[in-house]
Amino acid sequence: MVWSCCTCISKYTSRSQLSLHLESHADAGGLDLDHELCMSCNRTKESHLIYSSECILYCAHCDEIFLEKRILRLHIHIEHSKRKLPWYLCSACNKLFMRTQDFSKHMEDVHCQFQLDVEPYVVSKLQDITFPCQVCGVLCVLSKYCVDHESFAPASSSSTLTSNTNCIEHGSLYPYCHSCQKCDESFDNCRSLWSHMFLNHEDADFVCNLCDADSKKIVKYPHLLVRHFKFHHAMSLVLPLVHKSMMNRTEVLVDGTPKYQCPECSAVIQDFRGLKAHLQIHSGDREYVCPLCKKLFFRKTNLDNHIKSVHQKIREYKCPECGRGFFNSSNLIPHMRIHSGVKKFVCDVCGESFTHWGSLKQHSYLHGEAKFDCRYCGKSYKNPKSLASHVRNVHTEFPKSVCDVCGKEFKKKKLLTEHMAVHTSDRPFECDLCPSAFKTKKHLRQHYKKHIKIDMAD
Repeated sequence: MVWSCCTCISKYTSRSQLSLHLESHADAGGLDLDHELCMSCNRTKESHLIYSSECILYCAHCDEIFLEKRILRLHIHIEHSKRKLPWYLCSACNKLFMRTQDFSKHMEDVHCQFQLDVEPYVVSKLQDITFPCQVCGVLCVLSKYCVDHESFAPASSSSTLTSNTNCIEHGSLYPYCHSCQKCDESFDNCRSLWSHMFLNHEDADFVCNLCDADSKKIVKYPHLLVRHFKFHHAMSLVLPLVHKSMMNRTEVLVDGTPKYQCPECSAVIQDFRGLKAHLQIHSGDREYVCPLCKKLFFRKTNLDNHIKSVHQKIREYKCPECGRGFFNSSNLIPHMRIHSGVKKFVCDVCGESFTHWGSLKQHSYLHGEAKFDCRYCGKSYKNPKSLASHVRNVHTEFPKSVCDVCGKEFKKKKLLTEHMAVHTSDRPFECDLCPSAFKTKKHLRQHYKKHIKIDMAD
């Protein structure tokens, strides 16, 4: 015998357990324990009793029972998981997602919903994914149609249009939108057009073939084009051959390990996915603006961290040795190695040890055979940082910043700002360990090293 709730799919082995459960539906009517009638269905308590010949499955964590293994498994995952993290439901597809990034990516790729607030989609109990059948009203889990009426369910569709399904429509609105921008070739859809242009006209800048003439989007890399189509034209553009070609062109071997060289700068990225994220820096597409200093960011998380660390001066992580504060633990932990004197990063070739992994990485280039060539003059460097410094100092023209007081010129505005402290008597950067104060943060950092040497000597 099974006592079944008339409001949700919960089932119990006793009448008393069901009565306690029905109290949770008090806001929706529920059960008045002083009366024999259920206020949700207006039937007697005994009407909730059903006789089932099916095998009863017991939840090991609570008093609920189930008739289907699939629903029991969902119940345990959602309500008794050790993760203590929410699940997310796409109500259009009736799909569950365990991670926020997976859910957000699904909503972007399939439904073209960007910068989505995920809170309304959080699932905390089985009732959140239970829906009445659109035909008969029977409660179903992760479906809006019961088994008997599955045929009534509309064919699954996506709000994202494919390039082929929508190309006929915009082909009539925008004449020559499927014509190559570099030669006389013409095509009948966007996928064929962009595959041709990227594969046959490498290292060329294109403009979006669907944007208005006065706001043409400049496109240089395929993954940025795909993102632009999704975000601005609600179209899914798939270019597998182009992505494979780009992967082959950017791959370089560093000590026998395949890595990826940025075509815009000297950066060498660990994997192709990281290269695509890195290239967004060169695209100029910065969608998030700091309301305080107007600085632009590619991602919202970067903007949030910028506001907390730069404008709100949040320093929650304090060094117990010197009291210096850090925004996050990932910066504090490497700093702590300075006080311990531990150099756990050892070079496999010469045996030299380093406090930080980044120092070892820069050192390892001395032993490698990889060469990083300047795209402007052909000069070679062993270290990509040396190449970046060469390009910045030799081949890049910056507008010079001139001091209004002494006329001294600086290549960067930041250097001018630091220099202006020389012409004032203020010493805003104070040492936490002694009465010393300095005009610039650079001099304060140099001063801190003296305290560290004294502590290590003691």
